[in-house]
Amino acid sequence: MADQQLELYHERRKKRKRAATGFFVTVVAVAQHIYCRRRMVELGDFREEEAKTRIRKQMLRNIHMGPNLYCYDTLRFTKRSSSNLCAILRERAGLKDTFYVTIEEAVTIVLLVLSHAMKFSLIHSTYRWTLETISRHFNEVLVAILSLSTHELINLPDPCY
Repeated sequence: MADQQLELYHERRKKRKRAATGFFVTVVAVAQHIYCRRRMVELGDFREEEAKTRIRKQMLRNIHMGPNLYCYDTLRFTKRSSSNLCAILRERAGLKDTFYVTIEEAVTIVLLVLSHAMKFSLIHSTYRWTLETISRHFNEVLVAILSLSTHELINLPDPCY
């Protein structure tokens, strides 16, 4: 009789272990499924934004790092003149990079608009900036360029001529 009770005890113990193991495996599988579903959505959004940023950076890199003739045709500035203007605006006018847009990108916006009379909506569709971002950086760069007129770089014409 003691052997039967011991046998029943071991059998119940094995059943409990199997039930606990099955429960644990089920909980882990459900948690993994929920985590993977949630993670896929987040990565999909991140990759889309990353792709837009990568395309914009590549287009700007083609302008600034490509042939000098391509930069001149696009911005009506040579690469050297464009980088000098960015350095002057950074040092003397106090322009700073933002989290998403560098000074070089902001100056490129201004030069594209001024050199080809491009509309903000065309820049928006090409470079994937929002219209508000384009407008804000356009105004910031123009104000910075006008602030250089008080220095020796931009001389205003004499009114007597």
